[in-house]
Amino acid sequence: MNNKRRGTETENKYRLKLLEEGWDIVQRSAGSKSPIDIWALKEEEVMLIQMKRSKTKNFSYKKELQKFIKIKVPISCTKRFVVWVDRIGFITIYEN
Repeated sequence: MNNKRRGTETENKYRLKLLEEGWDIVQRSAGSKSPIDIWALKEEEVMLIQMKRSKTKNFSYKKELQKFIKIKVPISCTKRFVVWVDRIGFITIYEN
């Protein structure tokens, strides 16, 4: 399986997780090279998510995280940076 397919698989898993948590609309930014991989809506909340995947828990996404943190969003938006670690699952590294 190539990296793009693994990324899509991870995004789909997280998308389903958010729907199970009660988010009303959860969409992938399919094929996007933007810093937002998934966006979710629930009532008056908006969440913008950047997804990464790692084979081990010794990952480093410092540059990507710093770039993501600098994105300016409205007060009603939450930003979340999430890493899927194989054999461990989802780890939220950043949320505001």
